[in-house]
Amino acid sequence: LEAMSYEKCCIVSDIPSNIEAIGKEGNCGIAFKSKNEHSLYEALCIAESSPELVKQYGISARKRIEENFSEETLVNKTEKLYMDLLQRKREQKERKRK
Repeated sequence: LEAMSYEKCCIVSDIPSNIEAIGKEGNCGIAFKSKNEHSLYEALCIAESSPELVKQYGISARKRIEENFSEETLVNKTEKLYMDLLQRKREQKERKRK
């Protein structure tokens, strides 16, 4: 995430947390099959031969970080989660009273 915040195109294995970071669309980095050397080699070749793609992925990466992982965004998401949980708790209490 830190590298992405500096507009870097990341080459990542396809484990779920990495795919979540670069986005399922895959336009913020290059994924390779985990534990597959040939797949890693192909990802590195793509990065080496496509500097414009790497640059665009870096720009998209920074935008993704700002939209999804900035401190403000995370605070807002956490606050919304807490408010939703409190609302559910209130609704449950209200149903029990009836």
